[in-house]
Amino acid sequence: MNSTETFDFAEGFQVLRRNFFIFGASLFICAGAALLVALYLPKQFKSKAVLNIQSSYFQSPMVNNLITQVSEPQELQSQRMSLLRLALSNLFVDSLASKYKIYSEKAALSQQELTKEREDFLNGIQYYSLSPTTFEITSKGRDPNEAQNLTTDVLEQMKSVLISERFENLDRTKKAIESHLKNLGDNIQRISTPAGELAVQSEIDRLEATLSGLLVKFTESHPEVQKLRALQNNLKAQRPKSAKKEDFKHSDEVITRGGDLAKQPSQEVYNDLLKKLNYLTIVLDMEKDRDNLSYLGVIEQPTLPIQAVFPNKRLFLALGLILGVLLGAFLSVIAELGRRSVLSPTQAANILEAPLLGELPLLIQKPLAQIALKALPETTGNFSNSSSLLSSRNV
Repeated sequence: MNSTETFDFAEGFQVLRRNFFIFGASLFICAGAALLVALYLPKQFKSKAVLNIQSSYFQSPMVNNLITQVSEPQELQSQRMSLLRLALSNLFVDSLASKYKIYSEKAALSQQELTKEREDFLNGIQYYSLSPTTFEITSKGRDPNEAQNLTTDVLEQMKSVLISERFENLDRTKKAIESHLKNLGDNIQRISTPAGELAVQSEIDRLEATLSGLLVKFTESHPEVQKLRALQNNLKAQRPKSAKKEDFKHSDEVITRGGDLAKQPSQEVYNDLLKKLNYLTIVLDMEKDRDNLSYLGVIEQPTLPIQAVFPNKRLFLALGLILGVLLGAFLSVIAELGRRSVLSPTQAANILEAPLLGELPLLIQKPLAQIALKALPETTGNFSNSSSLLSSRNV
């Protein structure tokens, strides 16, 4: 394999060694700059709370048949999220921003600027589902106390909206029951009198005559005929079954007895609704005490943060080191490209595209006397004479 296709670790180490100062300076500068930025950036603190919304919030015992109930977990979860979202209305968010001076201090903000600042503020208020019934609510502030107070206000707003929505729903049901009870009471009172019973029989006779005329042209399956027939059967149900038409005209005793029998179904409904109304009244009175609600509770009160969540010094330092390594590598490549000398015989062979036959050793120049001394034969003359001769020559 060609040497250009492999990585020589020794050569890479030499490159790193030659550019050690560049790498060190890049790491130091980038890491220091990242820490300085982390120190001087505006700090943000986060406080959290945990709210619990039980499924009983959406239920109303004894009046379940009057109010549409939801039992699917996903639908209940969706309704919980919708209620929490409803609590963060624009009016509440603007009032909260004004209380803590979040928005810019301009004399008058345009609608576009107000919307932008409101969205930025809302980004710091989050709520997450921890389980089907529990939610974590977090808020960010410029200091620990502000973050805790923001979370407290948001939590109280959400609780207030949840309680108000349930109270209004139950109150609407109560008013509907009261209205229906009034109508039933008037109906029962009307049926209880002989005149009222005669009016019912008169209406039955009128419907009978109308039906006779319609049946000349239509059959029993015609919609108008079926509508009038149903109304006639409903009126007949209010008339005593044992009484005949002639009895209503000649016997007040039968009329009174028939009125008592006719009002029995309405009386049963009346009594049932009256029981439900009394229960709703008790429930509404109990739920006026907002500190003791079984379906709503705070599992964790707003916390006081002890350290900032932004900027994170460790994260900034890690980013600074990464940038320092990248910058050092870039500057080292530039420095290596700027070198004009050949660094090794192998590189020279690659650049010249010539085979490398071998390497010549580096010869170190020595004094001429040492070279001559090593060149004299050791067998001619004695060593002392040679030394004397060499000394005289040097002189």
